[in-house]
Amino acid sequence: MSQKPKPVIHLEYPGWVDSVVDWNRTYDSDQDRMRLAIAISRANVERDTGGPFGSAIFECESGRLVAVGMNSVVRLNNCILHGETFAFMMAQQVT
Repeated sequence: MSQKPKPVIHLEYPGWVDSVVDWNRTYDSDQDRMRLAIAISRANVERDTGGPFGSAIFECESGRLVAVGMNSVVRLNNCILHGETFAFMMAQQVT
């Protein structure tokens, strides 16, 4: 009797992320942090990798960028991958 295949979920950023996100920068103000989220949202639409939803997670005190997210529902064929959910999932992998 053969076993049913077990699904695997693999998450990765679209190829353009490093050209939009400065991972080494400190984002000191709420305005800087929002600018990044908007830039991610814009790039996601312009590069046809998802809808206009971008997000970013920062360390509160230091302003260090932990992870970003973008709508990836269609790109990765997964209905849960809204921008904020994607960012949370990626942040858990780096902390």
